[in-house]
Amino acid sequence: MWKKEDFLQQSRFALCNCRVCNRPFAVQKEIDYAIALLKHNGDSRAENHRESFETCPECKRQKCLVPSDRIELTRHMKEAI
Repeated sequence: MWKKEDFLQQSRFALCNCRVCNRPFAVQKEIDYAIALLKHNGDSRAENHRESFETCPECKRQKCLVPSDRIELTRHMKEAI
């Protein structure tokens, strides 16, 4: 006869906090594993990707947005004419 306790298993993993906003967003072990895979596949710069991997998706999106004062609308309008 099986017991319910035989099927239960608990694990605890450290969370990775975003380097920009400092909010937890991923398990650190996953990030370390991804970097280890890159190293295993011969990427000599794998550790250089750590900063990007340890930044949450929301902060990555914010970093890629262009401030409105840097958008040149007149350049695009001239190209359309």
